[in-house]
Amino acid sequence: MIIDGDKILLGPRLSKRSDTGGIQEPDCWSLPGGKQEMFETMFEGSKREIKEEFIIALFLNYNT
Repeated sequence: MIIDGDKILLGPRLSKRSDTGGIQEPDCWSLPGGKQEMFETMFEGSKREIKEEFIIALFLNYNT
């Protein structure tokens, strides 16, 4: 979930899209989702999924 103050990033579920991931809620708003791939860190998976869902790049700062 991406939160900025009191705002949350949501994406539209399109009614004419073939890849719905089994979710049948056309024309509604939802949180981006996906699965972590094998050998991928939580942060790598988050960045990849956001890029796939929203076509934007994230630059995450975190301490390991």
